[in-house]
Amino acid sequence: MATPTHVTRLFGGPGSCKTTALLDRVDTMLDEGVEMRDILVVSYTRAAAAEVRDRLADRLDRTPKSLRGNVCTMHAKAYELLNLSRGDVVGEKHKETFCEEYGLEFEDENQSARRRSARSTTLGNKIIATSQWLQRTERDVSDWYEVPFKWNDEEVRLPPEIDDRAQTGNKYTPTWSSDDDRIDIPEAIRGWRSYKGEEGIVGFADMLERVQQRSLLPSVDHLVIYEFQDITTLQYGVYDEWKPHVDSVLIAGDDDQVVYAWQGADPNLLLDEDVDDDVVLPNSYR
Repeated sequence: MATPTHVTRLFGGPGSCKTTALLDRVDTMLDEGVEMRDILVVSYTRAAAAEVRDRLADRLDRTPKSLRGNVCTMHAKAYELLNLSRGDVVGEKHKETFCEEYGLEFEDENQSARRRSARSTTLGNKIIATSQWLQRTERDVSDWYEVPFKWNDEEVRLPPEIDDRAQTGNKYTPTWSSDDDRIDIPEAIRGWRSYKGEEGIVGFADMLERVQQRSLLPSVDHLVIYEFQDITTLQYGVYDEWKPHVDSVLIAGDDDQVVYAWQGADPNLLLDEDVDDDVVLPNSYR
């Protein structure tokens, strides 16, 4: 009978040196004879992964590039496990082409004079972002209105239970008058997903779904997840798929430091995880 995976949760607030404590844990594993190739450290953002990679490389007297396969985002690991190439991944041009065909305004994030926020974009961007949010939070398309965006009711058809211009039906099959030319969001989301299928391309959420569905596993014995409070339900599903196949797991985070709630991050996933040990860093050095 296989030995159950040992799960440790590391809590640390701002200035508590959580990153240092995480790196110390990795150092301890290495001192105990674990090879770096048998450890996978994943984080929600590229910036956080890069910080851990740079600091770990400095400790090990290695180049950060040599650690990219073992210190990365979950999406980067999914990309590797699926053996994808850049041409397989959704790009801004794909989004722009779909929106042009569908008659939606679109803003290319690479050409914007300001940093784009998914909460303050054009309708085309919002529809694509909503499709991803539904995947990240594992919701049905009919739940599109629960996304934390603001919709202009002059542009889109709102759910029939709150839209007095709706006629018969329910949230799954609402009907509208023939002169109502507002955008039907669920229809547009399905259109975007069909477009991806026709073009043979995948987005970040699609990658994680495929890894989970195909039970693709990283070839490591130890898993570390940094900033666990920012993972989504979909990412948790991937983590839950990987967990039984490793010897140990370290999850590090702080439920009071959720940054990506608007993208579907759920701090309760950190709080409710069944763990063997809790390590709390009580001090702030700021």
